[in-house]
Amino acid sequence: MQIHILTLLFSFNLPYLNEWNNILWLALFPYFIPSLIAFRTKSFKKICISNLLFGWTIIGWIVTLIWACNARNFFNREKQNIYNIG
Repeated sequence: MQIHILTLLFSFNLPYLNEWNNILWLALFPYFIPSLIAFRTKSFKKICISNLLFGWTIIGWIVTLIWACNARNFFNREKQNIYNIG
């Protein structure tokens, strides 16, 4: 009886898979916080690319986070200006 390596890699009923899956999600969630903050802004794509390229450094992640927060504030101010004409 042969067991193929692909069967071992893609069998999802391994007992340790859920633990590693949770660890992976817990590790990746903070990494993408700047992208989640900038979700509905005009510079979303730029912030996502910056987050992917420079987010692994602490300084790059902080700069991207500040950029995302500022883009979010700009988006909210622009939205208010549209509705407050006059």
